[in-house]
Order: sequence, then structure tokens, then C-alpha cells
Amino acid sequence: MRKKVGVIADNLTGANDSGVQFKKYGLNTRVILPSIPENISEHIADTDIVVVSTETRRMSPEESYARVYEIAKQLLNLKFDHYYKKVDSTLRGRVAEEIEAAMDALAMSVAVVVPSFPESGRLVRNGYLEILQDIDEGVSYPVCYVPSVIQGKSNSPVAILTLDDVHNGPLALGKCIKQLARGGIKKIVIDAVSDKDLYIIALSLASLRIPYLAVGSAGLASHLPIAWNLVQGTSAANRRVVVLVGTSNKVSADQVKNLCRSSQTVLVPLDTHGIYNGDCTKITDEAVETAGRILAGEKIPVIVLDSLMAGWSDAIGITERITNFSSTVSDIFANISKALIDKFGANTLFIVGGGTATDVCHRLAVSAIDIDRELEPGIPLGALIGGPYEGLRIITKGGGIGHADTLTEVLNHVSPP
Repeated sequence: MRKKVGVIADNLTGANDSGVQFKKYGLNTRVILPSIPENISEHIADTDIVVVSTETRRMSPEESYARVYEIAKQLLNLKFDHYYKKVDSTLRGRVAEEIEAAMDALAMSVAVVVPSFPESGRLVRNGYLEILQDIDEGVSYPVCYVPSVIQGKSNSPVAILTLDDVHNGPLALGKCIKQLARGGIKKIVIDAVSDKDLYIIALSLASLRIPYLAVGSAGLASHLPIAWNLVQGTSAANRRVVVLVGTSNKVSADQVKNLCRSSQTVLVPLDTHGIYNGDCTKITDEAVETAGRILAGEKIPVIVLDSLMAGWSDAIGITERITNFSSTVSDIFANISKALIDKFGANTLFIVGGGTATDVCHRLAVSAIDIDRELEPGIPLGALIGGPYEGLRIITKGGGIGHADTLTEVLNHVSPP
């Protein structure tokens, strides 16, 4: 059975803004207008995401609390799997009262508040909400201190988790949230200045085993479908896959050639001679730019050493010359991976070549891999454990494993055409 999410927003544009973040992943999403919130039950049969607009932004604090409490109680009675309190990214409206109303109605022990929306220039740093005055130049100015805005009449302490906490990774961040909640903290503000930060926070929420209310703007909402495992089935649009081929095995060379006949893949060859001659930064930057454009176009970049695609005898000769530079090649693959994850939202790495897979994982500070399932014989799908990319999906394949169409068939499992 598909999971359902109940979202509460304080106005219609905010409801639509958060709802579309779930719709991007193919989830059936319905926004309920403020005139008919009493009939929520009529809208859930074939809907994954129900977003209710309360139209409370201009109400008094007392009216806002009562309205949100009423809606949250209805959602609770309908037994949604997750709840999200959408707030304005500049914290306009009755934010404190609405968070408290939702927490009370849903019996949540803690609210995790993440108003950042980096894509629109809204950042939170050391608890201060900043708005980028010039996004290109990165010039920002503080708007408010988030804990003061969300504290409300309770005057109970509000905790802040900083960027250092976020960059320790999802599991460590989740432990911090749980420790604070067990210590009696009811509201926690988490800093975020990038989409990568929001992704880590979303994954940390998924690791919690305590009743919590996720609170944020469209920024955090955009990462919840993956973190909450809401996506049933995949597409190139919602599973941003990057294929990295670091082997010199002829089996893989033939597989890559067959794979690139598909309309959903685009080859990104790396200049082997250039790597050998030390042009690594230029080659990395060009590959990131090219592969990023491919991801933005909802296709899959297949990144390979161009020596692999040369004639087979040439490929052996060229590749053997850089065997002693395998560490450099692994650095290039790791740096490309990091950039495509951070800048372009890549969420699945398909790495071909055992040595390459090991080296890239080490460079991404991965300590373990949780195995999910076998996609094709000898080709597992898993999730990274440890480091800043914890939870990211990874597929590994030995260079000599499989038949001519194996790469194509694996991608059909994770990103069907």
C-alpha cells in the first residue's frame, strides 16, 4: 500500500508550492481549498498527498491555532503516514501558533523546523534566517532569528542544530535530534544553506523513531519523497542516475556501446590522454558541466574513459599506461560524483568496476552499504552508510559481469524509459 502524507499550509499559494514538490515524483497530489476543509475524507481515496490550505495567515493567533488544530485532527483521524507543516520561507504568518496547534493535535513530541529554501535565496545560518539580496554574488542579510519567531507563548527553549551538525551526516544528525527531544526540547531549528543540506536533513528525519512534526518550506518538502520512501516505481525525472565506468574490461566496453543506443542515455567520455598529462581539473569541470546538462534534461549520463570506447587493442594499451594513475582516475570519478550530487541532485550512482567502486566509496567517506536487492545476477542495489552522502543509492557491477545488454537491463529496473 502506498504511503500517504498530510500537509498543512497557511494559504493557497503555499499549499500549491509544497504540493508540486511531491507531484514532481509522480505522487497523486491534491490541494484542498479553504472553503471545503471539512470534507478532507472525500479526497483521499486515490490521493497520495493531501495538502490543506487553512487560509490562516491573516487570522488572529487564537483563530489560527484553532483552525490548524481542527485540520490536523481530521488528518490524524484519517491515519496518514507522515505529516508536514508548510511554512512561508520568510516566516510570515502565525508560525508559532500553527506549529503548536499541529503538534498538539497530532501528539508530536518534537517539531523539526527547516524554513530554508536555497533555490529562492532563503537560508538559515546559526539560527538566523537570511535572504540573498544578490543570488549571483551571494550577498545576504538577516531577516529574523528563527527560534524567537517559533517560540510562541510557551517560552520553552528552542534548540539550534548548526551546519556542522548537518555536515556530520544523516545518522549523526538524527541522533542529535533524538537526544534533544529526549531532553525535553520541543522545537529544533536546523541550519541549511544548500539543497545538499536539505537532503541530509530529510534523510535524518527518515531515521527517527520518535513522533516528530516536519516543518519547512517547499525546500525541505522537495526532498521528502525520496527520504520518506514515497516513490513507487521510478523515472529519469525522479531517479537521477549517473553511470560511472572505470573498468578497462572488454565485456563492459561492449555493454556501454549497447547502452548508449538507448535514447535515455548520453555518453560523457573522459580524455584519457589528458588525465595522463595532468589536465585533471579541466577534464573534471567539463564532465560535470556536460553531465549536469544531461541530468537537467532528464537523461542519464554515462561517464567513461574514452580509451574504453577506442578500438579494443588501443584501449588496452592506453589504459595500461595509466594503471599507475588509478588513484587520480578515482579522484576524478569521486569529484564528478560529488559535484553531480551537490549541484544537480543525482541520487543514484551506478559504478562499473570493482576498484573504481571501492575507491569512489572511500573518497565519499562511506563506511558501509546497506544491500537492498539484486537487480540482475551479481549486480546489487544498496544505500550508502556514513559520510555526507548517507542514504544515496548505489549499484555496483564488476567489469566482467553480465552479457551485452546487462547495463541496459539494470537501468530499466531503476529508471524505466
